[in-house]
Amino acid sequence: MNKYINELKEIVQNEGESRNIDFKKTEYPATAYTGLLKDVMAMANINYAGPRFIICGVELKNDTEKIITGIDNPTDSSRYAQLINENIEPEIQFEYVHFQYDNKILTAFIIHGCSDQPYMMRKDYTRLQKGESFIRKGSSTSRLIRADIDRIFEQRSVSIFFQGEVELFFEETNSNHLEIKIIEDFELPSIVFKRRAERVIREKENRDYITQAYDHHRPTGPQSELSLEHMNVNEIRSLISVAATNFADEDTYAIREHHSYKLNATIQNNGEEYIRNASFEIEIDSAENLLVPEKIYCRQINLNTSNGVSRGYAPDPPANLNEGYPTVNKSNGKYLIKQAIGDLKHGIPENLFKAPLRIAIVNPGLRGTETILKIRIFGENLQRPISKVLNLKFT
Repeated sequence: MNKYINELKEIVQNEGESRNIDFKKTEYPATAYTGLLKDVMAMANINYAGPRFIICGVELKNDTEKIITGIDNPTDSSRYAQLINENIEPEIQFEYVHFQYDNKILTAFIIHGCSDQPYMMRKDYTRLQKGESFIRKGSSTSRLIRADIDRIFEQRSVSIFFQGEVELFFEETNSNHLEIKIIEDFELPSIVFKRRAERVIREKENRDYITQAYDHHRPTGPQSELSLEHMNVNEIRSLISVAATNFADEDTYAIREHHSYKLNATIQNNGEEYIRNASFEIEIDSAENLLVPEKIYCRQINLNTSNGVSRGYAPDPPANLNEGYPTVNKSNGKYLIKQAIGDLKHGIPENLFKAPLRIAIVNPGLRGTETILKIRIFGENLQRPISKVLNLKFT
């Protein structure tokens, strides 16, 4: 499967037209080949680091409404390749792919590379003349003018931007979609303790009142050293009333660390050069039931004993516990997650997060919901951030 198929589906579902995205109701018939050459040149000449897409079989009614018309008999890609290669110079890197969406076949021209601008007509073709060229501005196409050519050559002389592509995917699925299973029948440690304590109370209350009043087997010593079985009913009820406080750290650890999903993804630079001093920023709309911990939590193993009494002692977490964990902030109903990557070498897949991002998966309210991770990748030699999307579905 072509590596752009999932991205194409996301574009059809969520995006409108822009300078690097164009929708066509139908394919280009032979009578419209002039239009195809103009559109391909226009896309190839834009000042944009990343692939450009012309998607056929989608009628755009307005900025948000689309009608999926589909393509009944897709044209053989070799016909388009011959037309473009014979009439446009220098050579343009492009692919022509078919994919299924909403039970219909769509096609797409994927134009990438584009590091040798300006692209223009190699020879006369019907109404197009040799040397003529076009550029896409916004969602419209216009002739290339002197200012556009000046911009192209100024860009070449001042700096060389990264012209490759970056791939982002989950290793588990080899795509940008991942399903995460919610933990069934989760109970907080404080609730587990309360149930156990209430069971002990019921057992004690079933004994005769003399045994309750005079427990000859009760050990001596402080209450914190006694098991529930050796406490009287009032002592146990007192512990139940403060269980939420005494088990607060255990509850937090269970939700935010022990039963969290450790999320990571693979990022791969498919270009021919490093992305220098790379970093990324992820925006997640904060759904009501979504919890992304701001750090890795350490279990306070000596804080709460089996009898529910706080000993008042918590070991210090390891100094490097949160080393590599991304910065997580929540503001205005959104999570914002940031991390520096360093130089992103080409051809070598790397983990997106140095330490996996935690996502709490104990809330049954998450089941059946989907979350989109909107990712922007930055770098010193990126003319503009590279935008990617990862999709999570909770089942």
